Amino acid sequence: MGRDFGGDYEYSAISVVEDLDGYEEMMNHPAHLEIDRLGLPLVEKFMSFDITDDPDPEMGAKIAAIHQRRYDSTPDIAGLVSDLGDYTGSAAPGRRA
Repeated sequence: MGRDFGGDYEYSAISVVEDLDGYEEMMNHPAHLEIDRLGLPLVEKFMSFDITDDPDPEMGAKIAAIHQRRYDSTPDIAGLVSDLGDYTGSAAPGRRA
């Protein structure tokens, strides 16, 4: 996590995971959820993106499904993301790949 120099954002974070199971575990980890609960109300502009080297043509849909399951199981997080003033990214509630 660190500052974004030369971009439109003040801070950024990068996470590297081995596979989709690890990604889903990270997205639903209590620490990640708590960061969302504390941090998202402070955010005006947010962008998320997922990058993979996996050639699976269904990868976008699989990632979107992880986000949808997350929002379904944590509606407060879905609400916080939905309330963001400016959101860009594949993880918006209800958005499909």
